[in-house]
Amino acid sequence: MNDFLQRLAVYNKEQKSKPALIVDDIVYTYGDLWQAIQVKSQDDVPPHLVIQTSQIWQQLTQWLQGVLQGTKPVLCHPDLEGPRVVLLKKTYVAGQIIPRGADFGVLSSGTTGLPKVLWRSLRSWTEFFPAQNQIFKVTGNTILFWQGSLSFTGNLNSLISVLYEGGTAVTSQHMSPRTWLRLSEQWQVTHWYLLPTKLRLLVGLLKEPLPELQLIFTGSQTLDHKLLNQLRTKQPHTEFILYYGASELNYITYCTDEEWLAEPNTVGYPFPGVTVSLDDTGLIYVTTPYGIEGISCPYTVGDEGAWSETGRLLFKGRRSAMINRGGYKVSIPYLESTILSIEGVADGAVIGVPDALRGEQPIAFLVSNGERPIPDIVADIAMRFTSKDRPKSVIWLEHLPLTACSKVDSKRLRGIYETSGSKHDNNI
Repeated sequence: MNDFLQRLAVYNKEQKSKPALIVDDIVYTYGDLWQAIQVKSQDDVPPHLVIQTSQIWQQLTQWLQGVLQGTKPVLCHPDLEGPRVVLLKKTYVAGQIIPRGADFGVLSSGTTGLPKVLWRSLRSWTEFFPAQNQIFKVTGNTILFWQGSLSFTGNLNSLISVLYEGGTAVTSQHMSPRTWLRLSEQWQVTHWYLLPTKLRLLVGLLKEPLPELQLIFTGSQTLDHKLLNQLRTKQPHTEFILYYGASELNYITYCTDEEWLAEPNTVGYPFPGVTVSLDDTGLIYVTTPYGIEGISCPYTVGDEGAWSETGRLLFKGRRSAMINRGGYKVSIPYLESTILSIEGVADGAVIGVPDALRGEQPIAFLVSNGERPIPDIVADIAMRFTSKDRPKSVIWLEHLPLTACSKVDSKRLRGIYETSGSKHDNNI
């Protein structure tokens, strides 16, 4: 913690007027940041350990105040409903023993049930930044664009990694890809940290290459070949780093776009200091000094994998991401990756819904790119899958709903299915 605070103190003296954070058209300098996180009395400490605000500047400054004052803050998802926030506060304040080494809590990103609080030390990030920032090529000259709440661990980690180096971070409060592109052009952004769900929203808007965009780093688990090839075509000079990670474990493995395309489903080699192993059933176990507090390594989050011939880790998906269709297990990642590869599909997601006969059925929610007739796309889907794997029906949307954590909101998809008459009209 002291190392990070000392760096911010130095930046306040040496580059006080340099932009630290840009939110839409508001510029916050390193001087603004240093002043905002100073606590003159206990009355200035955030009143709640659980912080819930949709404003990025408030998320950052209240969180930093809490970390620096030792109140062990937790950034709450802005889209978490009121009753669940109350329950989270009760559980957090009264029901948990906070590990001694913890500086803050991060939340799991699930959209059902109460999010879990995972306790982490700031050192588990800052001591990893030298390796992480070297791989992602983050320096004091970096201008990073990301979008979404800092309650998503990846967003918070990326922002802090840039501030650690004295760089600049840019974001938007608006779910507007055109705004994201404008900001990237206006501020000559050098790095994008965006999950594939948001890269899909941007790729169709890219008419000319962004000359300053040096590197895109993103999670590879929901990436597809079509999206990556589109990005490579439109940004031919831009490098890509695709990573595999988990909130509990930090970054685990990474690969380049060339490696990912050469070996489908690869997530690459481990980050420095991280060891990966597989048990007899294919569960991925990770040993890392950069994980959350209170876990024993090797540790698994329930993901399955295999080793490739080149020694890279191949990602097969979360063991629980399965639909039990009358005793036959259907892999959601397999369905989604196959559907996303079909011409005419701009975006898509699959969920399991209750079925009186088979227990559960897969339903696909798709977004068309408008360049191909819907019946042709549906016919392709029917041909790509066997009757056991094929989604029961398709519901077409203008865009997929996303959570504050930039992930597809499966809870809202379930609500759309339950209220949609079209669910009976799209049998494949």
